[in-house]
Amino acid sequence: MPRHIVLVGMMGAGKTSVGLWLAKAKAIPLYDLDQLIEEKEGKTIPQIFATEGVEYFREKEMELVNQIVSFPPGVVATGGGTLINPLNFMLLKRHGRLFYLQASLDLLWVRLKDKTDRPLLLGKEPKITLERLLKERESLYKAADIEIAVEGKTVEQLGELLWNYWEKMEKTNLS
Repeated sequence: MPRHIVLVGMMGAGKTSVGLWLAKAKAIPLYDLDQLIEEKEGKTIPQIFATEGVEYFREKEMELVNQIVSFPPGVVATGGGTLINPLNFMLLKRHGRLFYLQASLDLLWVRLKDKTDRPLLLGKEPKITLERLLKERESLYKAADIEIAVEGKTVEQLGELLWNYWEKMEKTNLS
């Protein structure tokens, strides 16, 4: 049975954009964890963080990962911190092919510096926080099946590259 295409990486790496492109171009479902949590909770991620806290959000994220692994194969756009939970990592790895969309701190900062919808970056020194989070999470991201540098590539190029890797992996797994 085909596995999910699981996009992992830091906030701002392009997981949602690449996921949307793949879902449309390849006519497969998109499971965007943050979007699905927002829909289910009736609140934005920043609102959830502010009213319920990070732990509550991570609990909802884990519940959703548990559900998604049984859904028809598609693209799973994870949140930047999804892999922090070892159970999430294990489930996504078992039921999907993990693709790390790797972006430099400088590129991430360019993409995120003016965003107000990233609760973890709302403190006094957001770039330092972003750098710390990247360092803390990078080993988790690097445990993905494939690492793809996003710099210098369009969403379409990333999507096609990712799709080609996924198809080869699935063919190898089936033979």
